[in-house]
Amino acid sequence: MASTTTTPTKRVPRQRWPFRREPKQDALPAGIRPRRPRDIGSCARLLRRAYFEGRFPEHGEQDPRDLLAGDDVLEAWVAESEGEIVGHVALSTLDHASTYRWREVTGHDPDDLVAVSCLFVRPRSRGVGIGATLLGVAASAVWAEGRIPVIEVVSESPQVPALYGESGWRLRATDPRPGKPSGLWLHRFEGPRR
Repeated sequence: MASTTTTPTKRVPRQRWPFRREPKQDALPAGIRPRRPRDIGSCARLLRRAYFEGRFPEHGEQDPRDLLAGDDVLEAWVAESEGEIVGHVALSTLDHASTYRWREVTGHDPDDLVAVSCLFVRPRSRGVGIGATLLGVAASAVWAEGRIPVIEVVSESPQVPALYGESGWRLRATDPRPGKPSGLWLHRFEGPRR
């Protein structure tokens, strides 16, 4: 009887997001393109406008340029209309403080998750599907790398924001948001199934 020996398989750590590839322009929906370094200023002004108009429940204390171009940003896209940027979405690494909660609510290793972040649309351009399209582009890029998209949404109410459910995102948890200002809620969504 021949003996068989098996070599134990060693888990290879997943690379962080080395790809920084140039996406095929024809693969993106009309009006959506990768964000360029020179877009940061326009995107920062648009994000400030969203904060000041009260469209976000918490006012950003961080400089919008730092938020948009931080070291944790992996990739980003913008939506354009008539030559102007009207929307933005990015992919980023998970916030270290939230990794345990993500593992708990999704059952996935945090290394398998990529955060969709910095999603915003110019107020007068809302309601026509730009946000849903940007969400779809971001989720598709994450799935293409064999990982799972997730997003955290802060709101003033425990009621779930409609955009995400309508776009196929699955609510995994709603928790009171720690820190200040108080009275805010944090909704955690896992990306739509492929």
